[in-house]
Amino acid sequence: MSLRYYSFVYDTKAVVFTLLNFLFALAFCIGFFYTLKDLPDIIPVHWSEQGGFDKFGEKSQLYPIGISAIAVAALAFPVSMVCIKKSYNGFAYLFSGISMFATCLMILVYGFMRSAIPQ
Repeated sequence: MSLRYYSFVYDTKAVVFTLLNFLFALAFCIGFFYTLKDLPDIIPVHWSEQGGFDKFGEKSQLYPIGISAIAVAALAFPVSMVCIKKSYNGFAYLFSGISMFATCLMILVYGFMRSAIPQ
C-alpha cells in the first residue's frame, strides 16, 4: 500500500489578488480605528433629503464602517481560497471583487463623513 501525494498548482494571480484584497481591508480597518480618535465626541450620523444633517450621535456609531470591511474580507478570503484550490478561479475573483467593493464603499462613506465634520 503506497501513499500518493497530489501536488496542486494554484493560479498565482488569483491568490495574490485574494491576499491583497484581505490586506487592503485590514489596512483600512487599522487606519479607521487609528484616525477615529481624532474625531470629536459628537458627530453627524445621518443626512437629510435637503443635504444637511438631521441626526447626531457618538463616534462609536461609526464602528460598523470599519468593522464591516474587514468582516466581508474575512468571509470572502477562505471562500476564495477554496475556490482557487478547486480551480474555480472565476468565483475566487468574484468573491475577492465583492470584498474589494465593500472596502472601497466603506472608504468612501468614511471619507465623506470625515469631510463633513467641522475641524
